[in-house]
Amino acid sequence: MNNQPSIAIAKSSVFVAQIRRIPMRKERVLPSRVWWPSGVEKAETSRLKQGTTTGHCQLPRIRPFLEIRSYASRASAEIPNSEFRIPNFSACYPPGVKATVTSLRQARQIKQVFGPILDRLDAVELFFKNEFSQAQPMVRDVATYVLGTGGKRLRPALVLLVSRMLGYKGERDVRYAAVLEMIHTATLIHDDIIDGSDLRRGEPTANNNWGNQTTVLVGDWLYTRTMDLCLELGDVDVMRVLTSATLRMTEGEVLADQVRGRIDVDEATYMDITQRKTAELFAAACAVPALFQPSTLHLTEKLLEFGRCVGISFQLVDDMLDFTAAQADLGKPVMADLREGRVTLPIILLLQRADRRTRDRLAQVASSGRFESISEQEVLEMVRTSGVLEEVRRRAHEYSEIAVRQTESLPRGPERDALIRASEILLDRGV
Repeated sequence: MNNQPSIAIAKSSVFVAQIRRIPMRKERVLPSRVWWPSGVEKAETSRLKQGTTTGHCQLPRIRPFLEIRSYASRASAEIPNSEFRIPNFSACYPPGVKATVTSLRQARQIKQVFGPILDRLDAVELFFKNEFSQAQPMVRDVATYVLGTGGKRLRPALVLLVSRMLGYKGERDVRYAAVLEMIHTATLIHDDIIDGSDLRRGEPTANNNWGNQTTVLVGDWLYTRTMDLCLELGDVDVMRVLTSATLRMTEGEVLADQVRGRIDVDEATYMDITQRKTAELFAAACAVPALFQPSTLHLTEKLLEFGRCVGISFQLVDDMLDFTAAQADLGKPVMADLREGRVTLPIILLLQRADRRTRDRLAQVASSGRFESISEQEVLEMVRTSGVLEEVRRRAHEYSEIAVRQTESLPRGPERDALIRASEILLDRGV
């Protein structure tokens, strides 16, 4: 560490040119037995004891998980698991995990899952840098901005993990890991324009900075360039999987727009939208590596199903976090979905249990985006006390378990174990 103390886990990125300033939240009760990263114990303990509620630290650009690796090993030797606790800071997250690391178990899981592919994730970031350096300047600026605002890189991580599990030794995994993230980024750009969003991941959206016209064209460029990257290698089968996923995502967005602002959305419609908009790209990320070698083609369907179930579980947890996480953690306003007229499973389940007056008040929020007939706090209280979040979590667990069952026919080894751990980490976000 340099002269700036850090209590956060730094995210490695050769793609981000400048280090962002990360806000720190006060931990009201300092645990008596907590280990801080080396060299910052006195500074941070003093800062917290003095009652500082906000502050900033600049994170050095170091390889991810170095601090996880360090404090996980040291804590396991010095502190019993039941007593070990890391303060619940919202900071800068490692690739694949948009959540605060709150336990030794989580630190170990993250290290186990993503440790083997750190070099490949770095290669993906370098691929982005090289790709956009050759693009038209405005495309380069917008795409670089969006990809540099703290994305979780979940889909690239899945591509790389599955490729490693299947024994692939070439370079196509890096290319297609980047392609999956570019497709995902294009969907986010278009979603923000459709929703009129001002914030994503705690930063101004691209459309907020450059306007809708320029931004939508950059999204189109990203979609088109991904297909070009497939054709450069003649990977027609890969392109078929990716175009199918992209078409289904687009259909999901059309379906979502048709029911925007309405509360008469049933569970079947919600699940159809979720599978199309979110799960299909997860499925593609997991299945594409099976197409790299003739010997693994027979695993394509199992990997597609694994990815779909992980994607649905991921989205269900995401919908829960819209009601349980703080805005600083979400990077967008709490209950953003309801404000934008999107009725997700927690609200669908709540409506089934609510009286007529409550349903009418919630309908007003969904249609207008304003909390006038009912307050934000009232909605949060109903959601949190009605049992709907527990039901959504139960369903997320079910899909995660189905995903794990799909791995039984996959090649045994640490990579398969890492895939299983990845599904658990995604399920435990925000817990």
